[in-house]
Amino acid sequence: MNFEEVPSVVIPTTHKPIPSFSLPNRIVRIKPIVRKNWLPEGHDGEFLLSHTKELFSCPIDSTGNFAKVLSEEERLFLEKKLNLLPGAMSHYSKSSARGQKYSFWSPMTTSVSLDRDGKTLDLANPQDYAHYKMLLSHSDLIAPSWDDRNNKATYRYAMVDNQHEELTDFRKAEAEAEAWQKYYEMGSSEEEMKDFLAVFHNKKIPADSSVKWLRGQLGKCVNENMTRFMSLANDPTYRTKVFLEKAVNAGVVKKKGRGFFFIGNAETVFTATEILEELDPINNSERYLSVKTQIEMTNDSK
Repeated sequence: MNFEEVPSVVIPTTHKPIPSFSLPNRIVRIKPIVRKNWLPEGHDGEFLLSHTKELFSCPIDSTGNFAKVLSEEERLFLEKKLNLLPGAMSHYSKSSARGQKYSFWSPMTTSVSLDRDGKTLDLANPQDYAHYKMLLSHSDLIAPSWDDRNNKATYRYAMVDNQHEELTDFRKAEAEAEAWQKYYEMGSSEEEMKDFLAVFHNKKIPADSSVKWLRGQLGKCVNENMTRFMSLANDPTYRTKVFLEKAVNAGVVKKKGRGFFFIGNAETVFTATEILEELDPINNSERYLSVKTQIEMTNDSK
């Protein structure tokens, strides 16, 4: 009996496409979080003693497997880049696909030591990227960013993006430039320096102070407390605060604890905010002019 040859039919198999993945072109630094404690600043044991390290390896989950630190697409990509057999970086893997004694995620194979200098990782490097993802899995010890470092008291290190550091350095440089610009603007006026220092230190500045001394004191404000210096210099109520300081020095306004009262009316005590509102030249010009006249009369009589 002859049978006609029936062509075989190939049924195509469909595979769910795996999303593409590529290594990010980023530099990340694992930076120690140094918190104030009973040891003096700069002490050898403030964070870690010199020559000591902390070892981080892949955590174990509740089922006894390694924590899943990679997505499926990351795992496939890294296995290929690191010349590993399929499944070698699976969190289920108990032994190395290369026939080695330990699996990829075993502490004997993949671990990262950190000291008080931290560590820099190039995420474009496959090995560094694997270390980065493994370190992120220590979610109680390593903050995902520097801004998150205070979210948990247990954080010891934080991931700091290179771009974040560059931006932080840029902002710091910009802030310093702005502060010194303010310094030079004030430094051209002896009266302006005296006014600012009086409010900044909340005390009267000697009338016979030399310009050199005033500039030196102003420079100390910038160097030692630049944030407060700029906060006061940019304060919209700064001029009113200067006026209040002059009123206090002239005895027109008196202090009472944390409050203030006008001479001759000790029963009405104003808070710091309220007294500034009372002396505002725009919203209360009558009070402002009255106090201004009293200050001038007091100064003329000296």
